[in-house]
Amino acid sequence: MDILDWIDVGKVSAERDDLLSEYFFDNGVLKAVINSSSSFLVLGRKGAGKTAVFTHLSNHRENFLDKKDLLIPLSFEDYNWNIHALLVDENKAQSLAYKQSWRFVILIECIKAYKAWYESNNNKVPNSLKKANKLLEKIFEAPIPSISRLVGRKLLSLSGISLPKGGARS
Repeated sequence: MDILDWIDVGKVSAERDDLLSEYFFDNGVLKAVINSSSSFLVLGRKGAGKTAVFTHLSNHRENFLDKKDLLIPLSFEDYNWNIHALLVDENKAQSLAYKQSWRFVILIECIKAYKAWYESNNNKVPNSLKKANKLLEKIFEAPIPSISRLVGRKLLSLSGISLPKGGARS
């Protein structure tokens, strides 16, 4: 019997590991990143631990976030990566196709999350948010779709449209 058979280090991926919170080590970096006014997105290579960090943050939300803070999970499992080839502008770097479609997806997910937050807390939804949501419902003909539908045929048909800039304000 191999000594490694005695040690349980969990599943290969955080997505499938029910015991992740039992052995996740928080070295304080997560709190530092959250407290930074310029941090709002976690990026990393496959296997870097993004899902583990998000799962830990979700399970211990009260240790890191205020009640008013939004935590928006984005899963690119159903993401159509081939869409970027169709969005490439010959006059710009290929990486900009990723940037533009990700910005679009993130903006839409933020609009959905903020609207849901206002409604779930029985607060009046600001007019600008109502208008943005109404525009998206008009474009997508129904409730605002999931990421997989966003980057499907509809995004291709919208690739030439310039939408208003989105950004967070304090």
